Amino acid sequence: MPVSQSSSGPLSTAERLAVSLLAPFATVVVASYVADRIGLRFLPVPMLALAVLSVVAAAAVVRPALRTRTDVALFLAAVLGVFGWLLWLASPTLLPLSTGPDLTHHLILIRFIEEHWRLVHDPSLERYLGEMAQYTPGSHVLSALAGAWSGTDGLRALHTVQAATVALKSGFLLLTGLRLLPRTAPRPLALVGVVLLFASPQYFVRGFTEFGFVAQVVAELFVVAMWWASAAWWQTPSTAPLLVFAMAGSATFLTWPVYVGAPALAGGVLVMAQRRMSVASRVRCLLLAFTPIAVVAALYILGRLGWLQLAGTGGTAPWPSMSAYGPVLVALATLGVLVGLVRTRGLATLVFLASALLQAGAFFILAQRAGAPQPYMALKMGYLLLWPMAACAVLACGAAWDAMASRLGAGGGERRASAVVAWAVVIALGVIVGRPLLRNPRLLHPLPPATSLPLYDAGRWARAHVPAPCVEYLVGDDETAYWLHLAVLGNPRMSPRTGDNRTYEPTDAVVRWLTPGGLPYAIADLPALPRGVRDELDVMQAFGTAAVVRRRGPTSCDPSR
Repeated sequence: MPVSQSSSGPLSTAERLAVSLLAPFATVVVASYVADRIGLRFLPVPMLALAVLSVVAAAAVVRPALRTRTDVALFLAAVLGVFGWLLWLASPTLLPLSTGPDLTHHLILIRFIEEHWRLVHDPSLERYLGEMAQYTPGSHVLSALAGAWSGTDGLRALHTVQAATVALKSGFLLLTGLRLLPRTAPRPLALVGVVLLFASPQYFVRGFTEFGFVAQVVAELFVVAMWWASAAWWQTPSTAPLLVFAMAGSATFLTWPVYVGAPALAGGVLVMAQRRMSVASRVRCLLLAFTPIAVVAALYILGRLGWLQLAGTGGTAPWPSMSAYGPVLVALATLGVLVGLVRTRGLATLVFLASALLQAGAFFILAQRAGAPQPYMALKMGYLLLWPMAACAVLACGAAWDAMASRLGAGGGERRASAVVAWAVVIALGVIVGRPLLRNPRLLHPLPPATSLPLYDAGRWARAHVPAPCVEYLVGDDETAYWLHLAVLGNPRMSPRTGDNRTYEPTDAVVRWLTPGGLPYAIADLPALPRGVRDELDVMQAFGTAAVVRRRGPTSCDPSR
């Protein structure tokens, strides 16, 4: 029979808060693209006003029918706890923790947006931006605008933006977990899913503390929001979750479209499987949820056909394994899947998990047929699988609690006693998954960051005062040199010097500096300099432990390289 599509289904106050926090992220991503598409600049002040308005609009659309202080407290604990912890990891500088070329390439596009407040349209800029000229810009726009709003810049805002998205998607995971719990289970048990994220630092945080997968990390927020919206709609169909799905799906495509397939497939399957609705009602739901996503995708692809080549991009990503996800998470998630097969409460999560696995399998087959050395895009789906796995763990815990409550009778005891036991379970799991991280912090970010504030200040000074192609990098780390060369000094990616790996190797740089007739200037990390090198330079401008230095003796520089 038909189901009424009211604008406000039985969503909770916590879910209203979550959607209101999600709204500015998604709105800014979509609105900046629309503004650029019609020839306008997406300047920081009007975009800030739009972000604030989106919060108000989201709060007006999502009218909670369930008002529980406990859910709000749990949501805030999850979001603020994860956010504060991630900021602490990067304190005191709050610079990105990752290293590798991916981070540098993303920072190049962030800088371009900061300078122009437009997207890339000139084909000749590919010489400077490489494939980033065609890249979907959602995460870069957010970082650039956050830098402008905070009075800093995109580099210094990037980690905070990523931390905020990880924290908020942890909150959406909690909300999904609350929907998976049976009525007999105490609400704090939903925190099990958030706690178990820490069992897998490889997939929880190392995407942006090791590899610099900027767009992927931000896109995961929108994907998890799409999944939550599907789960909320599946339990009680209403308009609000469909609007969230459409908004988050559009933002997903404009941030990292590789991830839009799994939640879109899951959402479509769930709508068509909703037998309580007429076929016409289901079609209307599909149109409401998917039309905005389809329009955004069509406009972007038609305007940037070169983007299609990014679908075949290669790279390095970890292979999924028991150790990568953590034995505790894998065991509980497996039990949760078995529970979900017999309880409709977990159907939306199982469909999303299956959709992600199906997409990973498709990517794997494509990579095999293409003869790729590594099924890169298939492996990237491993990061997405973490979230439904954590939810399945909550489903397993809820089923176990329900079974015990049935045996004990009377709902398993007093409510307060149940909450105490639930908190004990959460704390015990926290100790189990947290001890390895305390013993070995390298599990969180195994390599030193490529960026530093002193070197950043030195690089900006050098860009303003000396020819960028005439600068050597005496910094002791090849990834730091690569970052300075491209993202700070703005050298073109398509040039002989950029393409020569010896440009960034620390030993080669020292040899070149000690050889007469080399480049006249260098950005130096002073504590890393050998004594012999220190005797062959004059400091032009110092910035703490970094400096811009000048060579003594004869020099040469060909700016065309």
